[in-house]
Amino acid sequence: MKLVSRIILLCLLLFTVVAGYAQDSAPLISGSFERADFETFAKSVEAKTPYRFYFNPASVDSVVINAQLQQRPLAEVLDLVLKGTDLRFAIDAEKRVYITSGTQIATELPPAISARSPPIIWPPLTPMKRMPARNQFRRRRCN
Repeated sequence: MKLVSRIILLCLLLFTVVAGYAQDSAPLISGSFERADFETFAKSVEAKTPYRFYFNPASVDSVVINAQLQQRPLAEVLDLVLKGTDLRFAIDAEKRVYITSGTQIATELPPAISARSPPIIWPPLTPMKRMPARNQFRRRRCN
């Protein structure tokens, strides 16, 4: 009886780990793009995956995509598509893809800034001056 319960427990644990791994794996991109503009490419990827693209249409209007893609991760595909341009991409944890011209967006805080670190206050606060005690002030009568 103990052996059966251990086997069942082991199987449940194994299925839990496999299910967790399957949720974390990124979807792979496949498709044929011949002389496709970037907006068409982005709409196609959005239709097949949970990713959402954010970009300025004027900055991607000159990008023409000629590629045959077979089961490739999105970061690798974007490296290929944006090669030779000044466009950069960033993918955040919520599967949002940002395409920018020239500068890359940071989608995470640096390790030095975290929930455990003290808050950064700028400009720095100056220490307060000590206020005089109440009895140091005396009322004067005005004539």
